[in-house]
Amino acid sequence: MALARLVVDLNRRPPLRTDYELDQRLEAAESLSDVVDALAPVPRSPAPWEYELTELRDDVASLEASLAASEASLRREVDLRLKAERLCNQASHVRNAALANLRRIRLDHADAARQLVATNIALEQSSQAATALEQRCRRLDKSLADTHKVILHAREQFMAGISSYAAQLRQLREYLEQSDRQSSASGGASSASASAMPAAFATFLEELGALQLAIPPPPEASGPSEGSGPTPPASSGSSGSLGGAAAKSGSSTTLTVDSNN
Repeated sequence: MALARLVVDLNRRPPLRTDYELDQRLEAAESLSDVVDALAPVPRSPAPWEYELTELRDDVASLEASLAASEASLRREVDLRLKAERLCNQASHVRNAALANLRRIRLDHADAARQLVATNIALEQSSQAATALEQRCRRLDKSLADTHKVILHAREQFMAGISSYAAQLRQLREYLEQSDRQSSASGGASSASASAMPAAFATFLEELGALQLAIPPPPEASGPSEGSGPTPPASSGSSGSLGGAAAKSGSSTTLTVDSNN
């Protein structure tokens, strides 16, 4: 009896309680047989067949529902994977196109840089050529001014010579006419035919009397215009004129030799 109480007390102690139902049975035990029955209860009788079948059907239904949900989730994951692959392919194409555009832009930039360098070199050469042409134009202007000065000096000398020649011809004519008058006065009518002045020379003096020497005016002080040169004196024509053509914008100075002097 004492041993049974000891076993019951040991089984009622809280550190040994590991199962709620076992605790409930041990609390109601009063003898060793009750403790044995609490520790080893009578095996449960098997459930009915219909109940087991119902549970199996419920399990199968829940598993089929889980399978359908899993398949739906798998299809969604596959769709998402395909969409992600398409997006990756599109992104790859866009990236490749951007890289191609970048390479083309770099090539265009290099070509533009080379063209800019060539243009700068051409501009520098053009500037140097323009400077050289400007200096050459200044030298040519100076040379042209000197040439015009020489031409003016030569023209003045030529006109002075012409004036002196005309004066000498006038004196010669006066002398010959005076000789003719003297010979005609001393010799009478017979000597009138034997004149001291030859017929050809008399004709020359008559033409010289009708001669007008056109002296062109000197050029303006500002220098000659571009593309124009000194006007050369014109050659004598059929009328016996020895003067040059007058300038377009100025009046001509006329030297007349009178045949009656």
